[in-house]
Amino acid sequence: MKKRNENNITMFKTVMSYCSLNTALISPIPGLNNLYTQYIAKVNEVLAIAQTQMYNRKGIAKNKKDAKETLALAIEEAAGIIMSHFDSISDHSVYEMMNISLSKLKGMRDMKLITHAELVKRVLTDDQPALAPFNVDAAYITNFGAKLNAFYDIVSAPTISSNERKAATAELDSRIKTITYFLTHELDKAMLVLKASQPNFYSRYVYARSIINNGIRHTKTQTGILKGVVKDETTDLVIANAIIEIINTPTLVLSDELGEFTIVNIPPNTYDIKVSIGDYENKTVENIAININETTNVEIKLTPLSE
Repeated sequence: MKKRNENNITMFKTVMSYCSLNTALISPIPGLNNLYTQYIAKVNEVLAIAQTQMYNRKGIAKNKKDAKETLALAIEEAAGIIMSHFDSISDHSVYEMMNISLSKLKGMRDMKLITHAELVKRVLTDDQPALAPFNVDAAYITNFGAKLNAFYDIVSAPTISSNERKAATAELDSRIKTITYFLTHELDKAMLVLKASQPNFYSRYVYARSIINNGIRHTKTQTGILKGVVKDETTDLVIANAIIEIINTPTLVLSDELGEFTIVNIPPNTYDIKVSIGDYENKTVENIAININETTNVEIKLTPLSE
């Protein structure tokens, strides 16, 4: 996924999470509530597409790694048989062609490994009668070929499906542009109805809308970093999408799927942070010291709201 899209999706989620904590302010105003409901639907559609792309990439990478290792092991075994036979008949040219370590096989470029595997398969086929004492029969060669084909299919898949990926990326780009336009021209404008009566909420909404990269915008070069993890106090499980605010600054970030967050470029000082998410009590952590060129780590445990 493009970095620009990741940044925009993070901002969309931040806006959605912050507004969800303040539905009591939004819901009494039918027009605003209707726009916010539309926004949630649009963002959820984008999140589903983005998540599918992420899982597909991870799945393909893992499948490729597994298939490559399987093929490399099959080559190692077959090459051992071939080398044993050809050494016994003093044919060292074939022996040397087969004499490649497993680590080198695993480190080969995909197409080079495929080419080498095809060579091994050809030798297995051409010299099958001589290799029969090592249990090299038609079934053995077919099984080797199946492992070669499985890896070849995975390597070829990205090329075959490139147009589909481009179409999916284009769809994600288009939907993100649509949401950005919707925010700028509709929801942002409608939020002005709360600017006078709920100035704190409105200012935080503006902060959430403006976040692209984590961190406080400033001109100082000597800064520190705050890293943390948000967990459930009862279960010790991590909490994703919690809002972390540095009080009295424009900084608003979300915890990720691992409950973790990082805020960079923080001027040295002592800060208070507020952590909030639905179904948990808000928590304020005071007097967090940020020092120049240092990383401060915090663990924040939230208390579930009683039913």
